[in-house]
Amino acid sequence: MDLFPDLVVMMRQDSSTLEDTAYIAKAYIEQGRESFLQIHGVLLADILESSLGSLGDKGSLMMTDIAATLLKQFPADGPRLIARSLARMLQDVQPEGQESSIVKGGYASLFARIWLTNPAFLQEFLQGIGPSADPTRAYLSLFDALFSAATKIEGLANRRLIAAALSAVASTPGDEALSRLPAALQFSAAVVAELEMPNSDPYSLGQDYWIAQGEPEEDSSFKDTAEQLVGADILSQLDLKCECRRRLEEAAAVHGREKVEAAVAAAGPSVAAALNKV
Repeated sequence: MDLFPDLVVMMRQDSSTLEDTAYIAKAYIEQGRESFLQIHGVLLADILESSLGSLGDKGSLMMTDIAATLLKQFPADGPRLIARSLARMLQDVQPEGQESSIVKGGYASLFARIWLTNPAFLQEFLQGIGPSADPTRAYLSLFDALFSAATKIEGLANRRLIAAALSAVASTPGDEALSRLPAALQFSAAVVAELEMPNSDPYSLGQDYWIAQGEPEEDSSFKDTAEQLVGADILSQLDLKCECRRRLEEAAAVHGREKVEAAVAAAGPSVAAALNKV
């Protein structure tokens, strides 16, 4: 663990070694756990922040993968540690952001994970970004950014994650939130259909991801690590259909059952059938 600062120096000085150094950094997070976070957490957060906007798609996805590993291992403390990076990512993930759709998809998956695992932090974070702003408006802006990114990325794992987060709009107060519910349900139903296809892989990160990282046939280390993290990920067993139905029950308490049923109907009969089928 004492060598992690030297690894960070390598990451800063030579981007050509980033594939190897990022893999090692994730291993530090996975194996070091709380001790690593206490000793090197601030240094890790600093290298993540300083890398934003300075790498191409491949490098950005590698750094995003490090951030995702951190959030999987430390859902309570991880988001606060990288809050400054998240503030930058929130700008970049917007439709008008300068990052590519692949990188936006990676950023979107981080916010989706936080929305699902640490909503209290997300609320505080969004209020801190714009203290005078309407908190509901901040949630809706994030919803729009995630929805825009989600429709452009491959990877069933990321789409499932984002679909579950988008369904949270159901319990957000106000007619504007309710008006977004049909789109969220349509996207979720499409992902549910994918998950129920024969031989579907709910942990697949998608072809775009592996093209940006390097062909998995040539070097599968990142894919192997992703599979090893499944057991440590509290969202690995997320049932998207059950999550959507739970959110709809919450929405009925916020908006009234009649309005929610109208929103589900507006999403189309196939959506209602997909979410109600057991």
